[in-house]
Amino acid sequence: MTKLGWKRARKNFPGVAAQLGLEHLSPKLKIKIGEIKGEFSGYQVRIRSDYRATIEVTQIGSLRFRSSRLMLSTSKSQIISLPKGMTQFDSGSSEFDTFFRTRYAIPEFIKILTDDASKLVCLEQFRKTWGNKLRLVEVGDSGIRCYLNMGLRHISL
Repeated sequence: MTKLGWKRARKNFPGVAAQLGLEHLSPKLKIKIGEIKGEFSGYQVRIRSDYRATIEVTQIGSLRFRSSRLMLSTSKSQIISLPKGMTQFDSGSSEFDTFFRTRYAIPEFIKILTDDASKLVCLEQFRKTWGNKLRLVEVGDSGIRCYLNMGLRHISL
């Protein structure tokens, strides 16, 4: 971000929060911009400008499940302690397994994912659209997190 862009962002960030009816959290350091968080249209929203320009949107109520049922990631993660009942699995689709290098789920989810290959078609369309810009995709109970490389910065959806 340019110096002018940083100054404009720092000046306008609290106003954006107010305009959306969200809370602006002031930064602890003068060289930071701050954070916006709150509820918007049934979603929990968190904009962390100082942390990789991250925008997180989570559907309210989706975190009510205390035990994880599904964990997919395009990165190879080393899970130290799996939630109860989850196991690593192969989907039966080499494209799916190559894309999601980390795959854990409860047996019911494994059955849903592996019984019908047509459920994986949306993945291929997503990869065709965003493939070379994808940095990280994570799927879990609380939703989907996608990091896209956009030039020098990235956008997190």
